[in-house]
Amino acid sequence: MSIYDRLHCVDADNRSIKRKVVLLREHAFSDRDSRIYYCMNGRGANIQYSDEDAVKLVDLMNAEVVIGKRRDVMGIVRPEELTDQARLQISRITPSYGCRDGKKSAYRGVVFLPDGRFTDAVNLDNWRAAMAYAGLQKEYQYRIEIYDRQGQCVFCTYRA
Repeated sequence: MSIYDRLHCVDADNRSIKRKVVLLREHAFSDRDSRIYYCMNGRGANIQYSDEDAVKLVDLMNAEVVIGKRRDVMGIVRPEELTDQARLQISRITPSYGCRDGKKSAYRGVVFLPDGRFTDAVNLDNWRAAMAYAGLQKEYQYRIEIYDRQGQCVFCTYRA
């Protein structure tokens, strides 16, 4: 049973859902418990779409990537409605380029919740990837910090 319903959403019709948290209709994935996903991309993520167009989604319960249909999207979840667990799961989502595991990364991204808790660092190869990560996270996180190899904070932004 999902804690989210239509009251937690804004209408997704005639809107891009790319880089948004979306709520899927109950019938979308009958084999899954989750109905809340982060939309990465796909033809169906655009403003102009058909109901059959595919969307690439990340399950915010277990980080599994799945392909769904635009018709399955009920709405876009308002950021203030997200649980801390969902925010922490979003923090692990990185741009599809310029990210790797390991110590040779040029930058590390860290996000903070309002109570001061923070996530493990996400490795980012270059400044472009670091800024893409900040852009991807900015709507959902309280604070985002980017650190260089020496551990110096080189970028910080807060959500009002």
